[in-house]
Amino acid sequence: MSGIGEGFRDNGRLQGFLRQHPSERKGLKDLTEDQKDDVQHVAAVLPNWDVDVQVYVDGEQIIFEGSVITLKVQVGRCAPTTD
Repeated sequence: MSGIGEGFRDNGRLQGFLRQHPSERKGLKDLTEDQKDDVQHVAAVLPNWDVDVQVYVDGEQIIFEGSVITLKVQVGRCAPTTD
């Protein structure tokens, strides 16, 4: 049995959930009001980032073994959703 989080990939579903307006978040119908409040509180404080990554070789279309690459990473924090 694998550990919690081992090999975890959400394919953007968590980010999508965080970016929804709290009233539009699905999957909470079977929770108590206290549990729903907990989920909304955690969603409000989790980091919500946009990350854009580009890897390239200046002046080349193809990356070959031994090529010197440029890695460009842009990180931005998204505005939190509000009630």
